[in-house]
Amino acid sequence: MPSESGTGESLVFVQEVPRGYTADQSSSLLDMIRLRIASEHDLIASSIVLIRFASMPRTSSGKVQRSQCRQQFLDDGLKVIDQWQPSTQLDRAIFPDLTGLMNLPNASVVVRERIERVLLTWLIRQAGADKQSIDAQRPFAECGIDSLMAVEMSGQLEQWLGIRLSPVVAWSHPNAEKLSEYLAEQLLGEKQELFDAPEQSVEMLLAEIESMSESEILEAMGDSD
Repeated sequence: MPSESGTGESLVFVQEVPRGYTADQSSSLLDMIRLRIASEHDLIASSIVLIRFASMPRTSSGKVQRSQCRQQFLDDGLKVIDQWQPSTQLDRAIFPDLTGLMNLPNASVVVRERIERVLLTWLIRQAGADKQSIDAQRPFAECGIDSLMAVEMSGQLEQWLGIRLSPVVAWSHPNAEKLSEYLAEQLLGEKQELFDAPEQSVEMLLAEIESMSESEILEAMGDSD
């Protein structure tokens, strides 16, 4: 169910639970829903809400009334058993401001190194990894990161860097070295520049060839005889 937020539409997942279901039972269900949304739809929900049995707004034929459900969510009118929302507060002791590094001559190196340090710090403080046993090349899985924690890490990195990230980005870049390199490229736009440059060169070359006469082309190819 899409919902308006301060930054545009966001995904809200509302689920009825069986009669007699209590908040004490909800933790594992909330975690499972978060992980399924991330792995199957490549999205991070802005809110997951478990509501009382038979309280979902429906038509007389039993079809869910999504617009009414959305409005009840916005008005705090759902009969909530439990819910999950991502934290909006970043620990600045872990996630420093990178603004001053962005325009340095060696920004690509400095930013990558800073992101790598942030990832290692996150592994120690947030995931409880052993400080003595982690390094940038050690797989996240060996540092105690499970799938759900990887999704949480992605969400915090996205919020920190201000760039759109897949919630399963850590599965494709499975250690701090690889992930920091990818994030630095995305943040600085280096990847796009690398792809754009050859295309521009080809276009310029084709335009130059089109403006040349046949004899000039043969001469350039070393075949003027």
